[in-house]
Amino acid sequence: MQIPLYLDQLNGHNPDALAGFRLQRFEVLNWGTFDKRPWVMNLLGNMALLTGANGSGKSTLVDALLTLLVANKRRNYNQASSTTSKKERDEKSYVQGAYGRTRVEESYGSKPKLLRTDGTLTVLLAYFSDRLTKQDLTLAQVLWIEAGSVRKFFATANTELAIDSHFTSSTRIADLKKHLKASGVEVFDEFGKYSQQFRKRLGLQSEKALDLFNQTVSIKEIGGLNDFVRNHMLEKTDVQTKIRELQESYENLTISHEAIQKARRQLGSLVPLTGRSRKICKTKKRSCKATELFTHCSCFLCQQKIPLVNSRTGIYQSAANSIAR
Repeated sequence: MQIPLYLDQLNGHNPDALAGFRLQRFEVLNWGTFDKRPWVMNLLGNMALLTGANGSGKSTLVDALLTLLVANKRRNYNQASSTTSKKERDEKSYVQGAYGRTRVEESYGSKPKLLRTDGTLTVLLAYFSDRLTKQDLTLAQVLWIEAGSVRKFFATANTELAIDSHFTSSTRIADLKKHLKASGVEVFDEFGKYSQQFRKRLGLQSEKALDLFNQTVSIKEIGGLNDFVRNHMLEKTDVQTKIRELQESYENLTISHEAIQKARRQLGSLVPLTGRSRKICKTKKRSCKATELFTHCSCFLCQQKIPLVNSRTGIYQSAANSIAR
């Protein structure tokens, strides 16, 4: 394999062409068939072309970078080496160094050939740097097989790290973590927290950019632009489910619309009743007022009769006295 072939001449001498965090160095130790020692690619922040014969390890290196940046459940391993959707490799096979199969006479089957035994540490490391702002970022993962499963931890540092200098001091995980923390390295046991930290440092506001990277980084060929955009840039959608959801939403909206129209008709029917109710209330108030006035009118008339009766009584009394004389 020939690595790397630099293409920085395309950028000319424009310093802004290298703006942002760019991959300066990429290292792997005990990953796939890259065995026993750190294998280093000094990219120096430039564009580079990775070339080599079939089976030389190009896809293995691409998958190593993918492992550093994308969660295990989302990765598309070994897509660059085949146009089929069959996945021939996984994280465990890379850590074990599976490179072929050997026949098992007892079962008339086969088993993978492995370069490494359980407990051997695998280290992946990528050193990024922004030359304009003079910021550094190193991402690393340490993986090993324990009880038949892949175990791992993650590390980020705001300085330049290297496998030889920082990850070979001990084969005991606890001692290695202690050594890294003493060097100012942040250590994580969960990919989510590790991913959140490096995305924040790289200025990635969401995981969408990494999802797109995962879908496109290993594409071997593009048959058509429409298919490429549809299959690798757009989120996959269950069309039938979406149609059912739209139908249900339409039915719900129709039911709601009918309920609103019914409520409006009911309100329209109540408008005359409210008007009549107000008239009845006014009439009742006037009736009560009239009854009250009628009651007071009797007293008033009685009061008016008293002076008249007294006056008439006085006249009759005077007349009677005159006749008597």
